[in-house]
Amino acid sequence: ANYSGDANNNLAASACNAANESVNVVLLTSQRLYAANSGGTNISAYAIGADGTLVAIAGSPFAAGTNPVAVALTPDGQYLYAANINSNNISAYSVGAGGSLTPVSGSPFGTGGNPQAVAVSPNGAYLYVASADGVSAYSIAADGQLSAIGLPVTAGTDTLGLAVTPDGKHLYATNFISHDVSAFSIAADGGLTEITDSPFAAGTNARFVTVTPDGTHLYVANQGSDDVSAFSIDAI
Repeated sequence: ANYSGDANNNLAASACNAANESVNVVLLTSQRLYAANSGGTNISAYAIGADGTLVAIAGSPFAAGTNPVAVALTPDGQYLYAANINSNNISAYSVGAGGSLTPVSGSPFGTGGNPQAVAVSPNGAYLYVASADGVSAYSIAADGQLSAIGLPVTAGTDTLGLAVTPDGKHLYATNFISHDVSAFSIAADGGLTEITDSPFAAGTNARFVTVTPDGTHLYVANQGSDDVSAFSIDAI
């Protein structure tokens, strides 16, 4: 549904279908919204009107792999990546001027089993993917193609969330079954090394993670304990 707010912050809704599939995650920019239709095999794309309403972009929905569950966009808005949990790969797209998606040459790119989270570094040079095999790092070429950087690094059990700090120096991964957060330093070439004392205990079934814009704090939504864990991030 579309929602618009009045001066009192009340919400009014209007319908907007996303390919008639269950939607797992949405990615919002100032002008567009992308929805991963996890019950199907595509990505829905919408332009955001001046009044906040959504209008499907021509060609939407765009074909993806099987059951896309996560999406990430490069900071310059040129490339979008979708994790397809049941085809074990990443769909890569170039983003057109109007928001349309065109597959990058070589897409989809293979990952570990059941990829469930993706994150792009602030400089747009690297993509990180959480799968059953751990957390994998990829370099992003000028044309959007992906190349693996070394082997996946081990995180906790069932990693569902990823977040990179604004300075691009650290990556955090939430682990749903082990109820904790794995922390990694990011090398100059994009490679990952786990930080001393990682993982850090969170609530039950740690799922979503975000870092504040100044990079000083991290928050984790815990599905099983119905709460949010707050962490301060030490300068390293």
